[in-house]
Amino acid sequence: MKLKENEAPTLILYKYRWVVLFAYFLSSAATGSIQGSLSTNRKIIDKIDNDMDKEELDWAKYSDLIMYLPMNFTSIWLIEKYGLKTCISTGCIIMIVGSLIRFMSLFGSVWFWFFGHIICMSGQAYLKNPVTKLASNWFGDKERGIATAIGIVSGPLGIFISQGMILAIFTNDDKLDEDQGGVPVD
Repeated sequence: MKLKENEAPTLILYKYRWVVLFAYFLSSAATGSIQGSLSTNRKIIDKIDNDMDKEELDWAKYSDLIMYLPMNFTSIWLIEKYGLKTCISTGCIIMIVGSLIRFMSLFGSVWFWFFGHIICMSGQAYLKNPVTKLASNWFGDKERGIATAIGIVSGPLGIFISQGMILAIFTNDDKLDEDQGGVPVD
């Protein structure tokens, strides 16, 4: 498309842009739910596997921040080079692989869970960075703010959902009493 010097490009607003935003919303909420599933599980994992060092669990808790830094640059490069679809698809594939490795911890060591979580958090930058590009490329001036807000809110909403699921699944008997120095409550 060639534009004249003073001519602004026209933006075509497709009707299915809201479906695309909803699909992005779901993938970003999944990232948040995986991220949030670690925060309160420290006591539960400690009850399952007392051999895991508490510092290692703390490093896993902050793996989302640690992995975001290097993957941020990779995801921005991928968006610019190959587009939104490739970037979001890459993030989803990384998260699925990490989730499958986390699932393997049911049949083996808790280290599968630990390693799978780090892989999942490697995919989060691929799902967090595209929100502004999605809003600016697919939505008009009047809709851009709401589209960006929906995209940004999806991650924290996923964290909230995972916290609610954890509270619904696990009872107080599944947690360790902090006052007893890490000894399981019976």
